[in-house]
Amino acid sequence: MKKTTVMLLAVAAVSLPAAAGSETLNLVPWPKHMELGRGFLALAAVSFGERKPFKCLVATLVFGFADALAVRLQQFGLPSQLVLMLPYIVTIVVLTLSSIQRIRAQRAKQPAGV
Repeated sequence: MKKTTVMLLAVAAVSLPAAAGSETLNLVPWPKHMELGRGFLALAAVSFGERKPFKCLVATLVFGFADALAVRLQQFGLPSQLVLMLPYIVTIVVLTLSSIQRIRAQRAKQPAGV
């Protein structure tokens, strides 16, 4: 099989479950605006993961843990506005740290005089 054929089949195989999940959000009576902000977390996971599947998996687990922790922290009487910011704060911190690490790695690879 050609490389482009395999790529197209892979995109189709991934798109079908994504479309089904998107349609489920429309058909099932979820809480209003439950999916808001999830696109930002998904893009951050891909950026942090450098488009490598295992790194993206780790990123989504970290961001998902932060989201679940935010839900649990609401039980302790903390202000909900602050607690609900937790996943996004974790995302920004992780992206900042990974960017710093990436910049340092690029500088280490450059010759000394450049």
